[in-house]
Amino acid sequence: MEDRRYGETNNPPPPLPSATRSFANYTPSTSSTKIVPQATAMKALAAGLAFVGILASMIHHVAGNFSSNVVMLNQRNWRKEVEDNPHAVFVNLLNPEWEELASKVKGFVKIAYWDTEKSGQAPPVLGEIRGTPTIKLLRPKRKAKTNKQKEVVDYQMERKAGDMQSFALDLMPSFVERVNGEEDFLKFQNKAKKYGLPMVLFFSEDRRILNEMKFLSAEFRRRVLIAQIPFTKKENKSLFFEYGVRGQALLVVPPRSTEEGGEEQSDEDKQNLVVFDGKWNLHRLQSFISEHALKSEVKLPKPAEKKEQQETQQENTKKEHVKTEL
Repeated sequence: MEDRRYGETNNPPPPLPSATRSFANYTPSTSSTKIVPQATAMKALAAGLAFVGILASMIHHVAGNFSSNVVMLNQRNWRKEVEDNPHAVFVNLLNPEWEELASKVKGFVKIAYWDTEKSGQAPPVLGEIRGTPTIKLLRPKRKAKTNKQKEVVDYQMERKAGDMQSFALDLMPSFVERVNGEEDFLKFQNKAKKYGLPMVLFFSEDRRILNEMKFLSAEFRRRVLIAQIPFTKKENKSLFFEYGVRGQALLVVPPRSTEEGGEEQSDEDKQNLVVFDGKWNLHRLQSFISEHALKSEVKLPKPAEKKEQQETQQENTKKEHVKTEL
């Protein structure tokens, strides 16, 4: 298949007021889930969720010390490391494989273990422990209102760092919305407007969602709305042209004030775009989005409030329809 990038066309798009940065030399990170070493099958199993996910192993006794990349879970830190964590936690007991895994997924997935002798009985969320080593990944349920509700996935593949790394990163929570054309982009804009969320637009050269984007979508969930616009979809080329993007770029569109209103994005809106022009790494990306994210999560309407809003919207639509007919 012919590989044609936007910047190689004969008619390049007009530049934005601030030049959009292209990340042609970017090498994506391979880490994205954190895993815990396996001291003994029963102890590591109780480890819970951190960062994008938590990979945990149940062990009966920890034979040796682990690095600071591996977290020992107990009753005191369980809430901080697992319940309140929007990311994944990987719990296991395989040393030195566990140490290697923790190093590879550092910053993306938390690696932890639970020592049943020192930490006591494992939390009920970890479920039944069948033999050792037992390895589990914990991550927030997608439709849950808080991070405390966890989905637990058993790891049943080979106990090698590379296999566990692939497993952990593949299961990282992701709230990135893919855009496949202008219709999808309009829905994305309307959703951001409905909740008053800043839009983070990630223009990419392929459809693969980077671990960095997965992490950021979980870290800033309900504080920004992140869309990935791949150039490989021909329906998206007009969006690359509209925003003056060549190659890979990251933009933030601040939310409109309630007084501004309007459905379409104006030229003035594009003047307010913020372009990320720093070094592409997780720390700098996180700092950049943090500057433009809402200070707190938007509150989702309760069922009764949602029903009332829908009824009001239907009534307004009905009135507009009658007025048009008259």
